[in-house]
Amino acid sequence: MKLITTAVVVVTYVLVPFQVFAQATGTIANAPQDGDLNGSNFTYPWPVKLFQFSSQLQDVEMAFMDLNPTGEPNGRVAVCLHGKNFCAPTWESTARTLAEQGYRVILIDQIGFCKSQNPILPIHTTTTVV
Repeated sequence: MKLITTAVVVVTYVLVPFQVFAQATGTIANAPQDGDLNGSNFTYPWPVKLFQFSSQLQDVEMAFMDLNPTGEPNGRVAVCLHGKNFCAPTWESTARTLAEQGYRVILIDQIGFCKSQNPILPIHTTTTVV
């Protein structure tokens, strides 16, 4: 048991902090606007873009919507992340309210969900959350 505890401590305090310094570099492209991007046959309220990058030794595409302020811009950005088994449009009503208040709103489909690509290898939440 002590060995397992030591291993968890090493991973938590030695390996995980390096993830904080990792920056995703990639390209952003307009996604095809058909309703069936990556098997998600659902029409989104705003145009979908794709962020193409490499994570955990594989190339992936993350779908997102970038909503400009509809009210007086306040220079702030709100990022809405869905929970498991939901999609970015879950935040539609909240996003509209934030945009009316002057926020730029970014709504993300996390990797493996909805219009974002399903990775070939599983991506572990513990490394993507950090």
